[in-house]
Amino acid sequence: MEKCEAIWKQKRGDKAERETIYSWLDYRKKLTQQRRKRYTVVYPASATYLCAAVVEKPSSDGQTTSFVSESKLYYHDTDSRQEAHYVSGILNSPYLDAELKPLQSKGDFGPRDIHKKMWAFPIPGYAAEDKKHRELAALGEGCSKATQEFLENAPVKLRQGSLGRLRGLIRENLKGQLSEIDAIVKGIL
Repeated sequence: MEKCEAIWKQKRGDKAERETIYSWLDYRKKLTQQRRKRYTVVYPASATYLCAAVVEKPSSDGQTTSFVSESKLYYHDTDSRQEAHYVSGILNSPYLDAELKPLQSKGDFGPRDIHKKMWAFPIPGYAAEDKKHRELAALGEGCSKATQEFLENAPVKLRQGSLGRLRGLIRENLKGQLSEIDAIVKGIL
């Protein structure tokens, strides 16, 4: 940051005294006004397949899981574990992915851009009193745990290889659960 400050002062001249590099980075308070909730569902702006993951902010050890969601990663924050896994379950559904395909732009390697196209579908907000929503949340959480175990036990070479290949292996490992998720998502949508 010191190097950035020096360049900022050099390029901005007198204006650097009125506005610091830090106030510019926090333009309109878009960084400092963010409130990170306990659970964050992340999903890509661009990918062949729609996918999502839940990132939990640990509370037991006092450490924070921090990351920057840049322009190629969207997120949804919530304090509800069930809501996070419900949203992740819907976004990881092969059914929704197939419905999304006609809306995606096509690149040299097939469908690409996702952005917020999935929100054009009638996805209801999480309702704890809805049995199907609770089932989907439980399945989503189960898939998250199974994926974590799979990655922890996978050989280092596999984890450091192609992300697409790794994703395919994970989906194959979760085939049964994804089938259940699909049935519930079809009913919900």
